[in-house]
Amino acid sequence: MKLPRPRTTFFAGLLLGLLAMFGLNAAWVEALLGTPMREQEVTSDWFILKERAMAEKEDKPRLVVLGGSASHYGISARVLEEELGVPSVNLATHAGLGLYILERAKRQLKPGDTVLLVLEYQAYEREITQLSYEFVLSRDPEHFRQLGWLDWARFILSLELNTLADLSSNARKLPHDFRWDGPIEESRVDVNAWGDQTGHAEHNQQADLRDVIAILQDPEANIDTKEAIREFLQWAQANQVRVVATWPNRLIQPEYLEAPALAFAQQVRDF
Repeated sequence: MKLPRPRTTFFAGLLLGLLAMFGLNAAWVEALLGTPMREQEVTSDWFILKERAMAEKEDKPRLVVLGGSASHYGISARVLEEELGVPSVNLATHAGLGLYILERAKRQLKPGDTVLLVLEYQAYEREITQLSYEFVLSRDPEHFRQLGWLDWARFILSLELNTLADLSSNARKLPHDFRWDGPIEESRVDVNAWGDQTGHAEHNQQADLRDVIAILQDPEANIDTKEAIREFLQWAQANQVRVVATWPNRLIQPEYLEAPALAFAQQVRDF
């Protein structure tokens, strides 16, 4: 008669299996670092041109707009500079990148700068997105390499298989000599010397409205998101960067005045 195996053997095997899967995922991620993804090309070009504008104005304290596409398309740093007499740059890009935009901004900000923080409502509900993972792996591998051990492990564990599959698919389809860090077609990106978007693409306003209303009416508590914003504010204070926060700039809609949306707005105000 066979004796049952000790439970410790089972749990040890389970642990080794999980570690092996984690190791395979980590190796897969390492192999995909820097994989070109055309879907990320425009956003990457925005960052390059906006950061170039930051560098050209670094001799004086700057007013820096930081947020997602609502600010990228809806705020003019050129007008702010003309009205206030302060060198201004629109560093806003894409809300879909989550709070990666805060980490990216730290590289550009210097003591004496003022940040006008205009986060979309989505940013209060999701700290990291699969889109931000794709962007980092494809366009900003240095950010991944500079993560601490805990953040590195969390990054690996949070990656969805679909994200890795998309990167792998792009790696197979693109020509061997393709370079995503080549010259920028500025006429296609339409970003001026202040980082403002000058060419506006038509978009589906109703689809955009539905996305926002879903968040305002049924927000999900996200402690990590608030903690990430707090850490950015603490970093700013320690580095003599002033932060002024305000609401996302949006066209008023009746749904924004309903009780659930007002309650969520009050939560943001309290925070």
